[in-house]
Amino acid sequence: PFSLRPGSKLKDSSAVQAQALAAIRATSLPGIVVMPCGSGKTSVFVQAAVEAGRKALFLCYEKQGVIQVADTIREHTTVHENQLCVYTSDIKKEPNALYCFMVTTYGMFASTSGSRSELTKRVRSYVMSTAWDLVVLDEVHHAAAATYKPLVEQLVLNSKRTLGFTGTLCRNE
Repeated sequence: PFSLRPGSKLKDSSAVQAQALAAIRATSLPGIVVMPCGSGKTSVFVQAAVEAGRKALFLCYEKQGVIQVADTIREHTTVHENQLCVYTSDIKKEPNALYCFMVTTYGMFASTSGSRSELTKRVRSYVMSTAWDLVVLDEVHHAAAATYKPLVEQLVLNSKRTLGFTGTLCRNE
């Protein structure tokens, strides 16, 4: 259903990006992709998502990452604005049930405690119950944190495939 736009610079992969994409395409198993900082992880996982299907969830560590991923999807893919769901503390867009590329943070849906709006509770329910074609864990080294781990474990169960991306596989603590 989705593809890269004609003329997108993402089609011109670097050697590192091409190697990562080849490894992703060689199997349907989940995995972790470790690439050097600044080598184009976003480019690789956006391409993997486009190839995966019509429902992809991108979890980022911070809002800045959400904006970067959403901008890359807008600029380089055929995903329409009504099919792109950006969900942060300031931007709350309803997901499209049929075609959804959703970009959010780990923290947005990790906790069920605290004061959450009815919209956020409803969207969290959607996130947790959707059969995602691909779940992308950006900066995957954060996924093991006690606050995020239950969310990630549930998403892994609900998705066809989960791919983690990082430039730093180990956490300091």
